[in-house]
Amino acid sequence: MAGNKVYVQGNYVDIHDNEVVNLNIDKVGTLQMDEGMQTTEGDETLLTKLSLCFKDEDTARRFLISIKEMDDTEIVRLVKKYSDSKLCTDTSKALWKLLSEAGLYKTGYPNWNKQMNQR
Repeated sequence: MAGNKVYVQGNYVDIHDNEVVNLNIDKVGTLQMDEGMQTTEGDETLLTKLSLCFKDEDTARRFLISIKEMDDTEIVRLVKKYSDSKLCTDTSKALWKLLSEAGLYKTGYPNWNKQMNQR
């Protein structure tokens, strides 16, 4: 369906809210980033800081690229998935602050905290 988003994170594919999904996987392996998925020079400082909250820098990079077009609710949902998969090691106020200061997460910490604690 046009306009719906499908998120691929490692071995996980999020296809909710899509009535019909056809997947064609030509190659299984590491994430291959196309030109539209590059981090910018300005992202590198943020990436260094985000790496402290994730399993490794590659995971932090995939996360940063993934959230560029997400709204706040989608970001929290993805953080929870990363946390459940042990890919995100810090979901605290520190991660919220990094995302907030970078303008990627727009609502306040109380909203973040409430959503993070909902299961």
